[in-house]
This record gives sequence, C-alpha cells and structure tokens, in this order.
Amino acid sequence: MIDRYGRKPRYIIGSLGMTAVLLSMVVASATGHFTGLTVLALIMAFIAFFASCIGPVFWTLVPEIFPNRVRGTAMIVPVLTQWLANAIAVQFFPIAFNQVGKVPTFCFLAVMAFLQVIFTWRFVPETKGKTLEEIEELWNGGARKRFPLKRPMTDFALTAKRDFAEAMQRVEAWFHGQILDRAPVRFAKHNAQYENAGGRKLRA
Repeated sequence: MIDRYGRKPRYIIGSLGMTAVLLSMVVASATGHFTGLTVLALIMAFIAFFASCIGPVFWTLVPEIFPNRVRGTAMIVPVLTQWLANAIAVQFFPIAFNQVGKVPTFCFLAVMAFLQVIFTWRFVPETKGKTLEEIEELWNGGARKRFPLKRPMTDFALTAKRDFAEAMQRVEAWFHGQILDRAPVRFAKHNAQYENAGGRKLRA
C-alpha cells in the first residue's frame, strides 16, 4: 500500500484527516455535544487516519533518511525521540484536558497536526519506487544544494578518510611501542622480583 500510493500523499492525507477530527472535537466541546456516540465516532475516525497513514508511513519513511552504512545505529535517535514524545503526550494530555480545558487542548493538537501537513508538503520528498541507494543520493543532493561546500564532497570525504587512517596508524604504532614491545621486558623484571621474593612467575 505504501509503495503503491506513496509516502508523502498518505502522510498529508492522514495529517489533514486528524486535523479535521480534532477541529470537530473542538466544535463538539464548544457546543456541548462532547458526549456518547459523538466522542466515540470522532476517536475512531482519528485512530483510523493515524493507523492507515501516519503510523505505518512513519516507520517506513524515517529509516530511508539515513545512509545505508549508519542506518541501524542512527535509528536510535528517531525511535528514542518518538517514544519520548509519546510518553510526554500520554502524561500531559489528561492534565491539559482536565485543567486547561477541552477546547484549548484540542485546538493545540489541531494546530500541531496542520503544521505536520505543511512540513510534509514543504520538506518531505517522495521516495516511492526508489531504491535505498537512490534515496541516499536524493538526500545528499538536497544537502549539497542547501549547504554547499568549498570543496567537492568526494575530496572532503577522501581527505577525512586519509587523516583518520594516519591517526589510527599513529595510535597503533604508539600502542605497539609502549605496550606490546615492552611487555616481555616488564614481565621478565617482575618475574625476577617475584623469584627473589619467593613468589610465582608471571606468564607473558
């Protein structure tokens, strides 16, 4: 379904649907009809828009943002952010609902849902029918246009890789010189001291 209809259209449709439902809750609360079957129908409609659009598309779209080489590790950030946001919403919604009021609470949520529509329409590219490699190139191309480097990206990456390799070689040389090469001498000295003291020998 996601590959057939695309990510961006479903995200926009889901966000618009949730905005409409939340505005309907505002109207129902303001007119005194926030009861019974009306509330149940609105809640079911909200869940339907979220579960059919936002929910599955989010977990498909977010991994596509990161390059293949770091995707597994980088997914920690959006997953942690998602669950922290869920926890905050669950904890504070009852407080806002009861103390701030139904109308201001649903108005705030409706504004957030509509801002999601604008953000998706303006900044989220459509990745339907593209491979992960093509999506990575799409993101890299957009980044180069917004943040152009004085040197080409390939030269910058090669220079950074060469500098990193030289630094690792220096660390390895220091490790061998300070630790491995001197270990037999240190063990021999300790063994001689333990033998004189009647202790056990250390094995290198």
